[in-house]
Amino acid sequence: MLTIKKLTWEEQPQILPLLGRCFPDHWEQLAQKEQKMPFDEISFAAFEHGEIAGHCGVMIYEVCGRDGIPRTMGGIASVAVDPRCRNRGIAAALCRHVADWAENEPEIISLPLYTGLFRVYESVSWHKIEIPEAQFARSRRETAPLNWRKGGELSDTEKSRIAEIYAAMPAFPGKVIRKSGTGFHGWNRIFGEPDFTFAVTGGQYAVKVSGTLAETGFRSLNGAAGFVEAAVGPNGCDMLLEKSMTAGAALEYSPSVNDPMHGERVLVRDLKKREFHRKNPDMFFSLVDKF
Repeated sequence: MLTIKKLTWEEQPQILPLLGRCFPDHWEQLAQKEQKMPFDEISFAAFEHGEIAGHCGVMIYEVCGRDGIPRTMGGIASVAVDPRCRNRGIAAALCRHVADWAENEPEIISLPLYTGLFRVYESVSWHKIEIPEAQFARSRRETAPLNWRKGGELSDTEKSRIAEIYAAMPAFPGKVIRKSGTGFHGWNRIFGEPDFTFAVTGGQYAVKVSGTLAETGFRSLNGAAGFVEAAVGPNGCDMLLEKSMTAGAALEYSPSVNDPMHGERVLVRDLKKREFHRKNPDMFFSLVDKF
């Protein structure tokens, strides 16, 4: 018989071995060395015969709505089922349980996730979103060299400049309220990601994730701020960024909800109490804030 329960913070280490088996590239070291979650995540575990058979995590974070007012979302993350227990509907049961829980949490308005396994989530009312054709930003910059570096190679001044430019960007629907603390949706995590590289020049910055341009923000010549998110091939992105940062020409293109690195994309589940995505079809999710 399958039972599902929300774990306390003290109980969370129980699920690390499972995450290590399901995601060995990332979680094995955590399971062996850290013995605790590396970021704030609410954990729900499925048990069969007293043993943990599956897990679904929820990361609480804030984004801007169309009106610029922060909204609370519960990002679905770390969904895992023990290889011995798969094909029994455990992942779907966990997601349904979490959705029912979220309906009773007054602040949470939506449950977004990133995945390439659409069937599992679509079977329990998650759906893909499409970004309407719209230009998110136009950038004009002076000539400056591109110098891609890891977050640890940036000076404190450069990190502060990136955070300040992002904070000054327009509050487009979906803009994450990034914090300076250690939470997952914060600058400390972004600068510490081993697959992230950064370019900073004047009033503009850019972030690559595994060699693919994921985000660039800028402060234009008239002092206004803007935002661009890209999801095209690495070579194409490099050429666009080169144009914007070194040629002083206009850069215009639309964001995408696709993840070119892993074939993943954003799925969302509206909570009945809000119907947020039905009312905000232009919601946007940055690859840099992928969880």
